[in-house]
Amino acid sequence: MATETFNLSGDMLKFFVYYLTVKKPVFNKIISSYMGSKTNLTDVPLKILAYLLYLDHKINQEDPSLSEEERWRIIDSKDYRDHIADKLGFQYRNRINNYFSKMRKMGIILDNGINNYFKVDPGDVSVTYKINLK
Repeated sequence: MATETFNLSGDMLKFFVYYLTVKKPVFNKIISSYMGSKTNLTDVPLKILAYLLYLDHKINQEDPSLSEEERWRIIDSKDYRDHIADKLGFQYRNRINNYFSKMRKMGIILDNGINNYFKVDPGDVSVTYKINLK
């Protein structure tokens, strides 16, 4: 059995991308159950969710006194949506809004934040890939 470990220390955004990628099959089941039909978390919503989790974690680290709803109001602002759109290379700003709408329909984003099924405390998790070669 081969084990490959990725060192993600210091790069929280990369951590969230890897974490969501590893858990994608589980998240697809949750989303499909919520939607009532087979639905998959594709690459762009996964990257957006990684950014949302990263920003939530970063804001929480900077000001732990903020409530979850207060952090979400900051993250859901036009400035932060524009920041995410820039990072993902979206040419048109309405594209990020369309993805947010899709993610709301999928149950990933709720009225006041990110669905707890998709949240993770990076201090409690490490990402290790184990590959069985036969």
